Amino acid sequence: MKVVFRVDASPVVGIGHLMRCLALATRFSKEGWSVYFASRSDTIAYFPVTLRNEYEVVVLTGQRKTEVECLRRNIPDGATILVVDHYNWDAEIENSCRNWADTIVVIDDLANRHHDTDILLDQTFGRDAHEYRLLVPNKCQIIVGSKYALLRPEFTENRSEALSRRNSRRGIVDRILVSLGNNDSSHIVSLILDAVQESDLDVAID
Repeated sequence: MKVVFRVDASPVVGIGHLMRCLALATRFSKEGWSVYFASRSDTIAYFPVTLRNEYEVVVLTGQRKTEVECLRRNIPDGATILVVDHYNWDAEIENSCRNWADTIVVIDDLANRHHDTDILLDQTFGRDAHEYRLLVPNKCQIIVGSKYALLRPEFTENRSEALSRRNSRRGIVDRILVSLGNNDSSHIVSLILDAVQESDLDVAID
């Protein structure tokens, strides 16, 4: 069984798409699946070393509409599952993968374009499935909400310890971690730091 992830990362879109796909890929790999990542050449620089060593990587070239041809050429026997986590893919290009991939899964968080997919996953907090109902085929299974967030195993493994540590602090906050992934083109970190400073909280900030 073979799963192919179509995903990119860049200073503009950040690395969130890649990280959530990597979390899912880890599970597929543990279940014995062959895992492929299909990405543009400038994305490869963002790949963790473990990804390059453990999974097959297909470098896509050409225009958006020729990416499918590149996939077919590099993986001629097709995919059991194609996972698409990419803002530039939509129903038209996904449909062109129908006789190459047995099942198509789309990970999205915009709800702003049509998809030709069997499963639609949106992990956004508060997302309503009705926001996608007219954007996907009637047969599509829509999975939405933060309870379906794709997290690496480390989060589950360390959850009990983290909750215990938090409870022992009895509501005292003395350290704040600010993390916006790999992208802060709108300078949100500066706004957060200013807000913390104005709050007069006696805290350390990472």
